[in-house]
Amino acid sequence: RAMTYQIQLALNEGGAAFSDIVLDQQGVTGTSFPLPNLENGRIYVWRVRANNDGGAGEWSDTRGFITEAGGSTQVDTEFPDQGAQNIPVDPTEFGWLQVPGAESYHIQISRQNTFVVNRIDQQGITDTTFTTDDLDPNTLYFWRIKASNAGAANWSPTLNFTTGGLTPAPPPLRSPNDNAVGLPRTVQLVWASVADNPTYTVQVALDEQFSQPVAGASGLSDTTFTATSLDFNRRYFWRVQGVNDKGSGEWSAVRSFSTLDLAPPATPVQFAPANGAANASPQPSFGWNAATGADRYQIEISTQTNFATLVLSEETQETTFRPANVALQLSQSYFWRVRALNDAGEGVSNIWSFTVTATNVGIEQEEGVPTETTLQAAYPNPFRGQTRIGVDVAEPGDVTVQVYDVQGRQVAELIRTRLTAGRYSTVWDASDVPAGLYLVRLTTPDTDRVQRVVKVQ
Repeated sequence: RAMTYQIQLALNEGGAAFSDIVLDQQGVTGTSFPLPNLENGRIYVWRVRANNDGGAGEWSDTRGFITEAGGSTQVDTEFPDQGAQNIPVDPTEFGWLQVPGAESYHIQISRQNTFVVNRIDQQGITDTTFTTDDLDPNTLYFWRIKASNAGAANWSPTLNFTTGGLTPAPPPLRSPNDNAVGLPRTVQLVWASVADNPTYTVQVALDEQFSQPVAGASGLSDTTFTATSLDFNRRYFWRVQGVNDKGSGEWSAVRSFSTLDLAPPATPVQFAPANGAANASPQPSFGWNAATGADRYQIEISTQTNFATLVLSEETQETTFRPANVALQLSQSYFWRVRALNDAGEGVSNIWSFTVTATNVGIEQEEGVPTETTLQAAYPNPFRGQTRIGVDVAEPGDVTVQVYDVQGRQVAELIRTRLTAGRYSTVWDASDVPAGLYLVRLTTPDTDRVQRVVKVQ
């Protein structure tokens, strides 16, 4: 008759039976025994034998069981998600979260959820991602992953996904030819269409690794792309990739082309205001001759010959310029120059100077006292270089006479002072403005008069 029992519990995951004993309990008086906390996903075997005063009996039959999966050593999968559709096959990527203490991982991919026959059965994976191009398109697969420090049966939950069709083949490039030279700054890139209903992604870069991109587009339904605003005398590299609902295909072969070698523009030559002009208006008109090769100009004005501080710096595509929002100071000398620009460099003009005419210079008083404050008819009008402006002042007060162009910009100020009643005149030297229609405006506290004058060539 048994007096006590001995129970043994062991792991059975590849070694000899009961070679990895985790429990060996003797002196058990009942016919049941509560086991301690066991590890998730482990395969265990157990047996019992009786003991009495005559010794130990034979061991019982061995039985086994598997603990439920889970716990800290079970892998959490990231992608593909459960039931994912249209997973690319060239390649297919798998990912999971890192398990603390795991030295490697074991992945199984099968067409059966029993994993009896596996398409992929890869052990010793040290990363938390796995990539394969060995799966078939449009096929249902099952997959699971296990950490090296998990139990033999502690697999992740089984997930399934369906692969998609094939991604597009690399598109053949058509034009420009590889290593083409002398191309303009705008280049049309052309490639051949490929099967599997793709859109296209094109890249243009300064290097073959495409780490310095300068142009490109994606989602193109056509097989052309126009690269614009390229630099002259540059070599560029380009490639194309097809994309469909199955993923992105391989890039095409890389081609290169070079743009036209362009020289910097010639030096511009100024003509107005004249160098050393002493009678420029506060908003003078600047002019220079067109420079060969220039596609734009930059005018600079300063009170210093070294242009350390700029009063104005503006870019224009014209060969004339008048400052719209800057009025130069009266009786101030200025220096100016023009830069002719293109994408290859610049040509810089000589430095010219001019001085802005002070207001109220040359006001002459004539005989008589008028009964009305008004402008007298300018003479001559039309005129070429100069015209005399007459002003009648009926009451003493502040008087201003200014000249505007037809855009409403002030080009000269002839009088700004307090005058007694009388007749006055002054000369407008318009040598620094282009031919055209101008408005002479007289203003006093009680009067506002305008007269038209025309400068001809």
